[in-house]
Amino acid sequence: MRTTMVVLAVSGLWLAAPRAHAQSGQRHGGLWVEAGLGHGTMNVSCDSVCFGGPRTGGTAGFVEVAAVDQHFRMGGALHVWWHSGAPDFTSSASASQRLTNIGAVLHYYPAAGGGGGFFLGGGLGLSNYHSTSADAFSNAWGWGFTADAGYDIALRSRVSLTPRLTYAYGNLGTVHNTGAHPFSLTGWKQNVVDLGVGLTYR
Repeated sequence: MRTTMVVLAVSGLWLAAPRAHAQSGQRHGGLWVEAGLGHGTMNVSCDSVCFGGPRTGGTAGFVEVAAVDQHFRMGGALHVWWHSGAPDFTSSASASQRLTNIGAVLHYYPAAGGGGGFFLGGGLGLSNYHSTSADAFSNAWGWGFTADAGYDIALRSRVSLTPRLTYAYGNLGTVHNTGAHPFSLTGWKQNVVDLGVGLTYR
């Protein structure tokens, strides 16, 4: 079911591209800055039993700074997912959780014209898991990657509305839990699927 939703979302962005392209106007290269919010679901797996259920919903945000030419957008991006008020994967107490991916990104625009319209791409860098509750604390880093699909819809000459679908993955290895009863979880892998809308300024 989740796979079907992702495929439908990407297909919708692709099918909307010709119509939105006609409305996008002149596109510009140079330096772009984009920031946005959305909703995402996350899941974690590890070698032992990770407490919690299946996917957990939360708020997602992203910031990207990149240089754009006719077909490519290259730069750096930060993706963050957070949720509070429910037990996390390392404790049975109510916790605040945050999953982060940060790294270099590369996006490809099939249509030429200064970087605009439909794009596909992703990035490679670092991934983080951070959790705080009344009786436990976790903060671990590892490697991660992101994959994106989206569309830049011009609102004004230098401002675009950018809906995008993002998959963020992290392989952290070992997450150490400190607190009243410290322990470690090995083989930790995490992922977030989020659909968001950003504003892009160039």
